[in-house]
Amino acid sequence: MAVRLAQQDGIGLSVAAEQAETVAFEVIQSLAAVVPQAPITLYVPQARERDYQESLHIAPALEQRIALQADNWQRWISGADSAALDLMGGLGASGGRSFDWRPWRWPLALALVLLAINVIALNVDWLRSRREAEALQASMVQSYRNAYPKETVIVDPLAQMRQKLAAARRESGQLAPDDFIALAGAFGEAWSAAGQGAPIASLEYHDRSLLVKPKAGTEPDERLRNALAAHNLSLSQETAGVWRIRSAK
Repeated sequence: MAVRLAQQDGIGLSVAAEQAETVAFEVIQSLAAVVPQAPITLYVPQARERDYQESLHIAPALEQRIALQADNWQRWISGADSAALDLMGGLGASGGRSFDWRPWRWPLALALVLLAINVIALNVDWLRSRREAEALQASMVQSYRNAYPKETVIVDPLAQMRQKLAAARRESGQLAPDDFIALAGAFGEAWSAAGQGAPIASLEYHDRSLLVKPKAGTEPDERLRNALAAHNLSLSQETAGVWRIRSAK
């Protein structure tokens, strides 16, 4: 049984499918139970209007409250004219229940405040470190100028100071720790102290360090590294089969 509800002078019900005479009274009783007080207009197929009318005569109380009318296409068409078509009505609820942000307002606000405090603290610390570095650089430049007032170009005062000291030692007959003679002598002593019997294929001096190429297959062991450290030398693997020896001073 298909049933459609329609409002007309109270509550209107339309029964679109055929109803047997034996169930007409039960339909009326069910409608009266669903709508116990408001008046009802019951639209039934024209072929069954008499069955429902006779069922109403059985219950006079319901006959006063339920009005029967024959259903027809004109009433359906007139009702369709007044109906509005809304294809967007269900889109608002298609995403499910919206998240309630109200309980999270204060935790989120506190997190944002803490983040802002940390960002400010990091920027303050960076500015302080930058100022200290600038002050140290200015102090080094001033010290270099005081020691060498004739120098006009100062790019790296620390490196330039080391170059000046090394040049002064060479002029006075002293060897700098990273000079070729000092490096070669210290390396030779460490090589002998470590008991290395393998010959050295080549020895070069470049960028204040020695490039040593031993015999193929020779690897620096712990004894050689300890002997080099005792002479204030460090060893690093430049390329395959080439060692770079630097002064550790």
